[in-house]
Amino acid sequence: MAREDSSPPSHLPCCATKRAVRFGDEPREGAAVVYEIDFLPVESESGAGSKSGDAISAQLTLNDGRTVVLVIDSGFGATGEQMVEHIRTHYRTDRVDIMISTHPDADHLNGLKHIVETMEVGELLIHRPRQHNRNVADFSNLEAVDNLIATAEKRRVTISEPFTKSLSHVGSFLKQASAAAR
Repeated sequence: MAREDSSPPSHLPCCATKRAVRFGDEPREGAAVVYEIDFLPVESESGAGSKSGDAISAQLTLNDGRTVVLVIDSGFGATGEQMVEHIRTHYRTDRVDIMISTHPDADHLNGLKHIVETMEVGELLIHRPRQHNRNVADFSNLEAVDNLIATAEKRRVTISEPFTKSLSHVGSFLKQASAAAR
């Protein structure tokens, strides 16, 4: 049975959660022992105080001492810059192991490109609408999806599609770590 100890992180007291998770006397292999999840504010284009989108980062420290950095969405372009600074300052790394694009809206996807351009990224999980749909006219922000994928390919980032059987070892690791933590 897992026990959780919570403490507010000093760097984002209102926007983040930090927890230590321990599994009895024998931690499960690959299970996260400590994890920190940070939610960066994403303002809409209309300005401050108008919440829009998501920018989530997490640092997982596994029971074998390995650390994994995860990014889920990263708001608009400026939020991507803030995310890079946040990861470098608070996680003390220039590497993102797993980056996930949940969907192509500008307030979720556009900041990811800056992260790929300025940090080492192990794997990008993103849907590729052009490969699965004949009519992509209804997809918003498709040019930004194409630019992100092109940038990731240029930087030799592993690109996988979520919800398929073609996840690389990093995506598979994420699924295994999630299952082990249950």
